[in-house]
Formats: sequence, structure tokens, C-alpha cells
Amino acid sequence: MFKKTNFYKERIIIFALSGLGDALMATPAISELRRIFPYAQIDVATMFRAVYDMFVSNSDVSNVFYWDFLKQSPFASFKFLFHLRQNNYTHSISVYPSNRKEYNIISFLVGAKKRYGHNYQHQSFSSCAWLQSVSINEEEHLHNVEENLRLAQLITNVEPQNHKPLSFQTSYFDEEKVSKWFDEIGLEKGNYFCVHAGSATLKNQINKRWGFEKYAELATKLHSRYKKKTVLLGGPDELGLNNEIHSLSKNATVIAPIVPISMTAEILKNSVLTISNDSALMHIAASQAVPVVAVFGYTKHYQLYPWQTEHSVVRLDLECSPCFYNSPKPASCQWTGESEFKCIKTITVEQVYQACEKILYK
Repeated sequence: MFKKTNFYKERIIIFALSGLGDALMATPAISELRRIFPYAQIDVATMFRAVYDMFVSNSDVSNVFYWDFLKQSPFASFKFLFHLRQNNYTHSISVYPSNRKEYNIISFLVGAKKRYGHNYQHQSFSSCAWLQSVSINEEEHLHNVEENLRLAQLITNVEPQNHKPLSFQTSYFDEEKVSKWFDEIGLEKGNYFCVHAGSATLKNQINKRWGFEKYAELATKLHSRYKKKTVLLGGPDELGLNNEIHSLSKNATVIAPIVPISMTAEILKNSVLTISNDSALMHIAASQAVPVVAVFGYTKHYQLYPWQTEHSVVRLDLECSPCFYNSPKPASCQWTGESEFKCIKTITVEQVYQACEKILYK
């Protein structure tokens, strides 16, 4: 696994140490690196299993290294990084956003000759961005995909192709397993909607979630209008949330089984429309070229909207929103009580339903 490799002129390691959605938005940049350097060694290091599973099937990637820094001891982690260092990487990229000192220290310890990252608008000396050897300034108006393409351009010296889609490659095995599940429950491929009502919970991201009772009402309304069921997606920690939606929406919904992320991508790929909070599954739907209705609260929709797919963003144009910026700090709201995170709480079912109609009624 850690065999030292000196054959390739370009030996590039991508540090995708944040979540699945952030990693997925780096895939166009990785594709660009592969286009310019078809024979390069392009490796990815991650600390989340779902990210590892996604990159294992990515044909642009040479090797994927998974290490759970949160659960492993410091000594074991240093040993892991020492082995990675033996690959003598020529370049490293810290996927945008990576505004944490831990990410910068990891990149430094692996020791690529040139280490690329961002200078963030909300950044302190303690974030250790100065450990990167080449940094570019974060641009407020750019999508995350474009920020990653800017990093790749520092290596390629070639103007990037901004039209590149997100890349999440599913397999024949995924297709067969999903088709079997469709047959078991009597669901017709390409004749259902998908909903992801969950989100990550780290850094207070649970407040990205639109109300589960509203998702239930929306699914019921869509079923009445289009006679199509809604598949409720999510991980093990979101099963209770999906049960709540299902109990309120009766025959309008079905809960997807807990499956590997590649099978979730296959379920999304065969949907008519996906409705989701700002989450990794929203980006996976975009990677499968599925139309998306994206429900946004405090995060920056212009940096995170579903990339290169038909979509509609539903949000409230409040004076205080979007307010979140890339930093180690958890999300917070200037309001309290009933008004706390009103940017997501006060979006109505009718607003989201009309966004669905805009895409479906053509």
C-alpha cells in the first residue's frame, strides 16, 4: 500500500479531509489534472469512509488512502503520514475549503515539494495556512468547484475547463443491487422522486435541515399531483428522521435501505427529481445529472449550488443570510428563540413545491 514510487514525473496527492460534498466538488479539478498529466500519479488521502468509497471507483485517481485521524492515536497517525511521505510527492493540494490548522499540518508533514492551498477571508495565524508553500486568495463569488480548479491550474499552468461535471462513478454491481430492491418494493426505475432531509451534524450543521414535517407535506403533495412516490435517503443516523417523514406522508414515501454510498448514487441517478438540503447527497445527485431542488439556509448558495445539472435553489433573501463562512467555528445565528435560523425554518412548502413544478412541468 505504501510502496515508494519514483517512476512518475508528477506525483500529486490530494488531501480531501473534510466531508463527502467537499471532496466531490474537487473531482473536476482532479479530472483536469488527469487530462493534462495522463501518466501522473494522482493519489487522494481522506479521513472519511464514504469519501474513500467514492474515490476508489474514480478512474482519474491512482491510489486512495483512508485514515481516521479522529479515532487513531497521534503516534499511529504520525506513522501513517511518515509512510505517505515516502512517496516523495511533487505537489499536494488541500481541497477547498480546508481552513483548519490540522489539515495544513497534515499536508506539511507529508512533505510535497510544492503544497497548494487557500488564504481564507476569515483566517487566523493559528490556522497554519503559512505551512502551504503556494497560496491563493479565496474569491467570494466563485463556486467551490472553481476554487479547486484554480488550485489545479497552479500545477497545470493551463486555463481550466469550467464545464467539467462532478464525478461519482457507480458500477454494474450497484445497478444490479438497486434494480433488485426496486423489484422487491414494486418501484419503477425513473418513476420516483428522491428526498434527503438530513445533513451533517458537525459544526452545528443540523441547522441546515428544512423541517421534516414540511418534507412530508411536500412528498404528499407531489404524490397527489404526479402519482410518484418519494424515496427517502440518508445514513444510519438519519433513519429516525426518515421514519418521522414516512409516518406523516403515508403511502407517498418509501425509505431507502442503508446501503453503501455508491448504491445511494445509483438510486439518485434513476430519480426524476431530487429535493435536498445543502448536503453531500445534493452534490451526488448533481454528479448523476439529476435535476435538483436545493433548499438553502445560512450557507452560500452561490458557492455550493448543484454543479452542472438543472436545478432550482430555494432560499429566503434575508438581510442576514447567507452568513456562514469557511472556518473551524460552528454555525451560529444572530437571532434567538423562534427567529433562530429563520432563514431555513420559514421557507414554506409552497415555495419548494413551486420550484419542483418549475422543473417538472415542461
